[in-house]
Amino acid sequence: MCLSKFHEVRRFLLTRFLPINCLKVDSNSYNIRNQNCITEHTLMLNLQQPNISHSAPDGWFVVGSQGPVITRGHSFTIICSTESQYPGGSFHLFRGSNITRSESAVNHSSSFSFPEADYSHEGNYSCVYEVSVSSRSFRSSASELLLITITGLRLVSGSDSCCGRVEVRYNGQWGTVCDDDWDMNDTAVVCRQLQCGSAISATHSATFGQGSGSIWLDDVECSGSEGTLTQCSHRGLGKHDCNHGKDAGVVCSGEVQMPTLSLTSTYVVVSHGENIQFRCTTPKPRCNVNAEFQLFRNGLSVSSQTHVSSVTFNHNVDVSHQGTYSCQYSYQNNIKSPLSNTVIITVGDLQQPSILHSAPDGQFVVGSQGPVITRGHSFTIICSTESQYPGGSFHLFRGSDITRSESAVNHSASFFFPEADYSHEGNYSCVYEVSVSSRSFRSSASELLLITITASLLPVIGAAVSAVLLLLSVLIVIVILLLKRRQKQRNTESKMKSSFRKGAANSCAGASNQKRGNKKNENHEADYENLEFNDKNVDLETKSVRPALQPDGPRLFYVPRAGLRANFHVIVQTRDWLRASKRPARKAFSVSVSSSERAFSAAGTVPRSSARNRLKLATKHRQNTSTSVQPGVGMANCSNCSVADSGDD
Repeated sequence: MCLSKFHEVRRFLLTRFLPINCLKVDSNSYNIRNQNCITEHTLMLNLQQPNISHSAPDGWFVVGSQGPVITRGHSFTIICSTESQYPGGSFHLFRGSNITRSESAVNHSSSFSFPEADYSHEGNYSCVYEVSVSSRSFRSSASELLLITITGLRLVSGSDSCCGRVEVRYNGQWGTVCDDDWDMNDTAVVCRQLQCGSAISATHSATFGQGSGSIWLDDVECSGSEGTLTQCSHRGLGKHDCNHGKDAGVVCSGEVQMPTLSLTSTYVVVSHGENIQFRCTTPKPRCNVNAEFQLFRNGLSVSSQTHVSSVTFNHNVDVSHQGTYSCQYSYQNNIKSPLSNTVIITVGDLQQPSILHSAPDGQFVVGSQGPVITRGHSFTIICSTESQYPGGSFHLFRGSDITRSESAVNHSASFFFPEADYSHEGNYSCVYEVSVSSRSFRSSASELLLITITASLLPVIGAAVSAVLLLLSVLIVIVILLLKRRQKQRNTESKMKSSFRKGAANSCAGASNQKRGNKKNENHEADYENLEFNDKNVDLETKSVRPALQPDGPRLFYVPRAGLRANFHVIVQTRDWLRASKRPARKAFSVSVSSSERAFSAAGTVPRSSARNRLKLATKHRQNTSTSVQPGVGMANCSNCSVADSGDD
């Protein structure tokens, strides 16, 4: 009966039939009586029993044999509702006999939300609807009971909350899980449900010890995508054929924390050949499960070891070990930790320096073994190295002793020797030294530079120049003397020839040929021919010609022509003429020497232009070799005449 109709009936009865004191109202009904207040009719308000249900927005529940099983930590909602009888009203949610919450009815229903299920939320829930009618409150009967079970999952007997024996809470009791068909998929669901990261290991046969109490799950088979372990396929809660010797366990990664990398050796700057040790440690070992530790250098893995919590890496250092180191650990299923902190290792392996020399004034030569420096001049030895570290210094060694040290400027140093001396000779080498992180490092020695000091050549050159100049002076003096002597000889010969020609011209003036008489004033040099002599007739040492005439015959005198050994001008005169004549004959004769007969031929005047006449005179002389020649008479009768050469030098 609707409320409006009820009120209409009530109003009609009250105003027309009954006095007000005859109306008795019970809790859920109206009793109407007559004027004598005798009950004649009763009106009943019967509220219907409400409904109760639940929902889990994130789906983390299962429906058990007695009701929903909610996973601890997840939300769920209990919903109370009733049919439409009266507007308004409210619902009361009971757990057991106690009201836990009340909510106004909206559209004849109310929702009771539990954002995070806890074990305290377990119990039997019921709903009661209450409504106010004519200023009176009416309640419905309680709804059916709704058993809410909060199930939980935990790991026990491990080193932390993410590894250990698997236990399930059901009906307020904790029980174990049998290891039949227990694998990594089941472990993954457990780790995800407990928010313990990824699965590392599925353990069997009570690895973490035997449990007690109930065994809630057996033959669990998960696909790996389930939200809770109870959502996986299993025999049913509380159904099993196991014992606690087969209790299952898991090892989850949990929060994989960053490892710590430390250097156990003293220095981060080391020398070639030293030993260094790195230690990589995880802050949270995973229940005695081995992890693989890796050591990285400049981002590349250089070494790996397996251990539960920490490892030590040993390295004998060479140049390749310089760089930035870090470490990382990982478990199976590619579960990796973040990279650790970094440690920078510097290997103090200094490169071999270079050595060279320079001579600013250029007073050096390059010998087969090295530079040869002139004594007294300056030179410089330069040491340099490639850019590795700032600063440092160079040590200059001669042999095995340090002679000087200079600070490096732009990775080089110069050792200046202002005046080379013999004490500077020797094998020089450079060593570079630098301090890095409070440690001093030295390079290997450079190649050897042999410095040789030689004496100055200026005195030798000066003496040589003086000697050359002196020699030239002597040669010049000798040449001048020879030239003067030669000139003197020429002058003497010229005077002899001149005087001889004059004497011959005076002694033979009367015996001249008539045909030549008219030519006595002509030049005599144009009338005579040069005589030719062979080397075999000439004695070059005595400057004379071996005479072919008889001992009492004419004697020969000659003057060699310049530059020609075989051509001579010959003067022939006799002792008789020298005794008898004070003046030479005006005319002279030419004499030639036959190279074939080695004899002299005396002839008369032989003009230059007439080679034929010369031959005739030579032939005529061969027929009369013992005849003296007389001036103007002919070859047969001229025994007291002299023959003179008509040519000049």
